[in-house]
Amino acid sequence: MPEVFLSMSMSLDGFIAAENRSPEHPLGENGMRLHNWLFHEQTQVDGEVARQLFSETGAVIVGWRTYIDAIHDGWGSKNPYGVPVFVVCRRTPSERDQIGGFNFVTSGIADALALARTSAGDKKIWLQGGANVAQQFLRDGLLDELHIHLAPILLGKGLRLFDQLGKTVELEAIDALRTPGATHLKFRVRR
Repeated sequence: MPEVFLSMSMSLDGFIAAENRSPEHPLGENGMRLHNWLFHEQTQVDGEVARQLFSETGAVIVGWRTYIDAIHDGWGSKNPYGVPVFVVCRRTPSERDQIGGFNFVTSGIADALALARTSAGDKKIWLQGGANVAQQFLRDGLLDELHIHLAPILLGKGLRLFDQLGKTVELEAIDALRTPGATHLKFRVRR
């Protein structure tokens, strides 16, 4: 069965998006700063982290807000992953709001995961966001690993990744790489 991992950039104070999110700033004011390691200040190590992330991935799961803000409005209305993407949402969007390569799952995270497993083959499943979907996967014991790209910034306000988790989750540190733009941390979720 393919492993399921969460990979997200986060500020040192735990935010994955800054305050004042809008269509012009889907990650809030200064929120794109979380991704400088990937888009603006990439070192050879950062590049290898990104290449490994994409090469090991056979399917992606995202939440509705991630789809609308980051992908639909922010990434030119195209699937940037090159693999099937499953969007966890309450209702199927109108045709106008749909992008090719994205599959909409209205029946919850377990069904999204089952569909992603079928599509991923022998590759991993990347849970890419957002916070609500990540917390659901953690609460239900559906994540194998966390890959956190810790940006050297304190945002102060915004959307925290683990704010509403509601339980203790034991982790085992398995890797850490440091670059000027991020500290790339990998943890295995203990069962």
